[in-house]
Amino acid sequence: MKKSIFFFFCLLISFVSADELKNNKIKELLKTTNTIDISKQYADQIIVQYKKMFPTVPNEMWDEFAKEITNKDFEALLIKLYDHNYTEKEIDALLTFYSSEEGQSIIKKMPIVLSKSMQIGAMWGKLTAKKIYDKIIAKGYKPVEI
Repeated sequence: MKKSIFFFFCLLISFVSADELKNNKIKELLKTTNTIDISKQYADQIIVQYKKMFPTVPNEMWDEFAKEITNKDFEALLIKLYDHNYTEKEIDALLTFYSSEEGQSIIKKMPIVLSKSMQIGAMWGKLTAKKIYDKIIAKGYKPVEI
């Protein structure tokens, strides 16, 4: 009985250690890809947008919001996401790639590519919606007035 309990305890510790090891690798990957730093930039952009919406809010309040926004919550959510979707072997491969010269080059270009992709996606969405709308109208259907 004591051997069974000891074995179970050792097995439990090895699972905890394996999970902790994988989580540490994920944290390293997030750091290597500057993902957490980018989240801070997005948070700053959100504050800029809200400042435009609420111009009478004093700067001290915006400074307070900026201090309250921490990357730890975002990091914890990303760790769960990566843990759920990637194996440890895949995390290792991503770390190897993003630590390489080519990987670092891609990381530097990623914000521009993502921004342009979003613009292209919005433009494509408008064009696609217009095509659908025009075809429906051409067939004689009328939209419901709201």
